[in-house]
Amino acid sequence: FTAGGQYETYRSVELDVSNTDLTNDDLSTFAAATGIPVVTQDITAYKTLGFFARANYDYKGRYIVEASARADGSSRFAPGHRWAFFPSASAAWAISEEEFFAPAKNVVDNMKIRFSAGSLGNQQVSNYAWIETITGNKTNGYTFDYVEEGKYSSISAPISDGLTWETVTTYDAGLDLDVLNSRLSFSGDYYVRNTTDLYINGPEIPAVFGETAPKGNYGALQTRGWELTLSWRDSFKLGGKDFTYSVKGSVWDSRTWVTKYYNETGDIYSYYEGKELGEIWGFRTDGLFKTNTEAQNWFKNDYHVYRPATGPYAGDVRFLDVDDNKRISI
Repeated sequence: FTAGGQYETYRSVELDVSNTDLTNDDLSTFAAATGIPVVTQDITAYKTLGFFARANYDYKGRYIVEASARADGSSRFAPGHRWAFFPSASAAWAISEEEFFAPAKNVVDNMKIRFSAGSLGNQQVSNYAWIETITGNKTNGYTFDYVEEGKYSSISAPISDGLTWETVTTYDAGLDLDVLNSRLSFSGDYYVRNTTDLYINGPEIPAVFGETAPKGNYGALQTRGWELTLSWRDSFKLGGKDFTYSVKGSVWDSRTWVTKYYNETGDIYSYYEGKELGEIWGFRTDGLFKTNTEAQNWFKNDYHVYRPATGPYAGDVRFLDVDDNKRISI
């Protein structure tokens, strides 16, 4: 059993001072400047506090169980939304350690199946994302009474209520296998990863509102993937000395879909529920025209709204009419 806690504090102070109109270009000192000093300062800070615990149990090397949990708080979120709880658990069964597996031990050295489920949090937002801010001492480029530019202050864009942690929850099933005196090893995993409370732009708002939609925990993703690893390690005598070598190969794949996103119009140029990240939209093709006559006959009835500027000719792409409306368009 292990338990602990962590505390992190970060504070950054940046101070910039500048001046103009040097009395001597060779003197890089503020004492030689006759302009009006400009002083800017930026101060930012955040804190995190977390508690964690983990318990492991191993019964005769056959049944292995682990459970862990952590609670994390961050000053980057508003009071009432700063804390989140992230549990995890895993279990493994070493089948090769069972008595009934003894007849196969001369070939299979280790065989284990694994299962796990757990969540982690992400608090990578700006340090003051939950606070509306006012920026002052801005100049609008206009002078009043021929003296100086007008000054004004501006308020930040609206913020989302309830901004909190993103959560990534992963479910995994795996198999480990060692054979031939552990020289040949195999490991395979299949996993599903759900990202919830994704920090993205919110629903569209009317233009008369005068501001962009605030960001918030509005989205969700799901990733499904697998990983396979095969390795071989062995040793032999080379020049009277032991020579050890190993070879490993891995292959993996994953696909990610949007499971939650505000897109009421179904615009395919934006994210939408069911969209696969990396998918490509476009016309389906059916090869190339073999002759100029074939190409010209196909375009003769205004079949294609994107008619080439010249031609068409042999070698141009023939597109499929997937909705069978005798017209190819978006």
